[in-house]
Amino acid sequence: MTNAVDRAQGCLLGQLAGDALGGLVEFQTPGQIRQEYPNGVRELADGGTWNTIAGQPTDDSEMALLLARMLADQGRYDSEEAVVDTVMRGGDTDTNAAICGALLGAVWGRNAIPDQWTECVLNCRPAAGQPHVRRPRPECFWPVDALGLAERLLKSGEA
Repeated sequence: MTNAVDRAQGCLLGQLAGDALGGLVEFQTPGQIRQEYPNGVRELADGGTWNTIAGQPTDDSEMALLLARMLADQGRYDSEEAVVDTVMRGGDTDTNAAICGALLGAVWGRNAIPDQWTECVLNCRPAAGQPHVRRPRPECFWPVDALGLAERLLKSGEA
């Protein structure tokens, strides 16, 4: 069985590696990516959209690193204020706030997420034809099963 430290390390390494891989081809079309990487983007390398060195994070993971370091140094942080502060800084607000919320949730758990946010997420069903739905999405993108999905992810890591 994988312990909590191993999972936390895997989470951060996975984010950093995924970010660095994605940074190699960010803003390219699927066709452009397949032409340059016919077998998939599999190796971290120098260059890419941001002319980074292999493994160098983009601004998305730089935000995650700063937040993780602050959490580790201070040992506490108001999760709602952290996410709100992240959004208020502008820029790539959805990505940065998603990273911030994920890290804070990983450190303090589900109860660190404000009740209003949890209720909205778990009741979000953007179905076509429903009142107030301006951007309908297929059910596979609905977050209504997020809690059960998290449990399934943990169980899949135990196999």
